[in-house]
Amino acid sequence: MNEQLLWNQNIISKNASFLQSWEWGELQKHLGRDIFRLHIDGISSLIIRYPLPLKQSYLYVPHGFVGEWREKDMKVFFNEIRKKTHFHKSFFIRIDPFEKKSEVLGKTLSRFGFKKVNSVQPEETLLLDLTLSKEDLLKNMEHDTRYSIRAAEKRGVEVVQASVYDEKKKYFDVFWEIFKKTNSRHQLRAYPKKYYEGIFSLEGECRSEVFCAMVEKRIVAVAVVLFFGKRATYLFAASEYGYGRYNAPTFLLWNAICAAKEKNMEIFDFWGISNTKKEWAGVTAFKRSFGGYEVQYEGTWDYVLNIPKYVAYSLLKKIKCI
Repeated sequence: MNEQLLWNQNIISKNASFLQSWEWGELQKHLGRDIFRLHIDGISSLIIRYPLPLKQSYLYVPHGFVGEWREKDMKVFFNEIRKKTHFHKSFFIRIDPFEKKSEVLGKTLSRFGFKKVNSVQPEETLLLDLTLSKEDLLKNMEHDTRYSIRAAEKRGVEVVQASVYDEKKKYFDVFWEIFKKTNSRHQLRAYPKKYYEGIFSLEGECRSEVFCAMVEKRIVAVAVVLFFGKRATYLFAASEYGYGRYNAPTFLLWNAICAAKEKNMEIFDFWGISNTKKEWAGVTAFKRSFGGYEVQYEGTWDYVLNIPKYVAYSLLKKIKCI
């Protein structure tokens, strides 16, 4: 059994995040970042080195590490990072545990020396139980959402699905143009184009699938869903302006949910809502209309290795110089 398969099997067995998958690490390498993989005493972790100006850097552990969040395990984890990476001249380590928010975990992180910072990954999300029947999933939706699904079908909206890279890449340019317009319309920030191209190329245990809603053979909405283990994650989507009466985004998302259920996924993760961010209000209301239950994670924490550099970094970040 090869290293990649062993790694993913271990991550999946712990119900861990796709951000710790082998494929996600390979994507980070494709984006030009150094990565490290640690596995010791039941603890696994993908670590990414993020470069900063002036040849500085920090280490980021996305949704990790994978193990028990106890002080003795954290000591093992840090000792292994020190041996394998020598901290790679980084001046802090950033983590966001894939764990539900709890007073116990927060105190453990604080005692160990971590400080809470603004979240990198969504701190709140909405999960849908895919072990329910389609009838129950529909019943648990808001009335208007069920109506929109039926109306879209009656108005001739069609959904196409691309699962392998040769199929997915045919839709990338259309997605990118719609995505840019959607972000501009809603004043949302985006990653560089290369990042999304990388997401489209993901195949293997952690794989992306592309869903396109079409009206009269024109693509008017696109959604990208990531599959890993028993969880499907609604990573991002975009839609054309002026096609509201067709309810294409709602119909598209319902088709993605049904596809995930047919693949025997157990959880559909809407990947981020917010009760506090005003700019997320519309997206949050849209996702909540599908039912499900809300989860709040522990959020993002930093462990400072060099205080003067970290203070300077925090100040520059605050005034948006980096």
